[in-house]
Amino acid sequence: MKISEALRKERQDRNLKQKDMIKHLAISKSHYSQIEHGKHRIYADNLLKMLADNNIDYQHFFDEVAPRYGFRNENSELQKEMSQAFYEADLKKAEILKDKIFQLNINYMHY
Repeated sequence: MKISEALRKERQDRNLKQKDMIKHLAISKSHYSQIEHGKHRIYADNLLKMLADNNIDYQHFFDEVAPRYGFRNENSELQKEMSQAFYEADLKKAEILKDKIFQLNINYMHY
């Protein structure tokens, strides 16, 4: 999902108007509309402030858009798999995933 699409989705999910999304930013409603339609880009600092001002979980937001830009969130994928294993009471799968998560954390600590 593109950033523009994710912004529109978050706004609509919260029943907000475009002017609500930008209330603390120096962005016109017209400019923001063009951002949502993918015609203009948004600066990172404005995006982060907008997410914070509107109580939008930045991690969830970036989990939605990251794959579109070539990022892969291995932790998020493992969390989904672990939840599925839990609800299916699949202990073998949960043990395998636990080992993967442990290895991922060890690799992360070496950076």
